[in-house]
Amino acid sequence: MSVATTYAKALFESLGEAKKNGNGAHHSSVEVSAQIENDLRSFFGMVVQSRDARVSLFSAVTTRKEKALLVTALAQRAGVSELTERFLKLLALRNRLKHWEPITEAFADLAWQAQGGIRGDLVAAEEVAAEDLRALSDAFSKKLGKKISFRVQIDPEVLAGVRVTVQGVTYDGTLQSQLLRMREKVSEAARQSAGAIGKA
Repeated sequence: MSVATTYAKALFESLGEAKKNGNGAHHSSVEVSAQIENDLRSFFGMVVQSRDARVSLFSAVTTRKEKALLVTALAQRAGVSELTERFLKLLALRNRLKHWEPITEAFADLAWQAQGGIRGDLVAAEEVAAEDLRALSDAFSKKLGKKISFRVQIDPEVLAGVRVTVQGVTYDGTLQSQLLRMREKVSEAARQSAGAIGKA
């Protein structure tokens, strides 16, 4: 099990413990997990935008205790939940803050799977509008009979269109793939023509 999966699983399981202890009793697990995911993305979004915060939290020079103190201050500024703050402090004390992105994605995967959904990957040449992403999710949800949520990655090399991977199956509608297929057809036609001329 990877570092990201291990910590994401521990965080997800802590939601159940919090419910047992009466914390978050008025909120569903779906709402709480969504809030935790938003907290993590908001917190690290703030960190990424601050050079001083990045240097302090990810530098080997800063001690783990110093990182934990800084995490507390930043978490309170970001307004994250108490559970998220405790988790962030744990990451700081165990020197795992650098794994925040895969941990967040792994947590989102677990939360979505708990709802009976599937997480897929979508690669596009540019940012995908929210309504387009929603329409694509709805289309694949109908196709596969399960709710689908996409992780979006921007890759200018795809030129146009999108490449979607769900449950190990890739649906490639990018211009890049179309050009490659066209090139293969042209090459095959050229080989066949050369072969025909050779036989003449």
